[in-house]
Amino acid sequence: MILIGKVPGPREPDDLDSFLHPLIEELKQLEDGILTWNAHLKKENILRTHLIVVTADMKAREKLMKHTGNRSSQYCTYCMVHSI
Repeated sequence: MILIGKVPGPREPDDLDSFLHPLIEELKQLEDGILTWNAHLKKENILRTHLIVVTADMKAREKLMKHTGNRSSQYCTYCMVHSI
């Protein structure tokens, strides 16, 4: 399990992608598989991992999706609802 956390603050980064890029590259490598040694069976295995769940609160989800937020004219994350 790889847990990643971001704590917002007054000096939070403008470009969240620059911080997530190394994680994404590592996840791609793990999805392709890495060679590991199983000491019990005394043989090599290919270990593959896949991203299963991403959770976030509303603010973090908006930032990840590059969404404008719940106080803007287009605020819904799941549809194309516009406010008046």
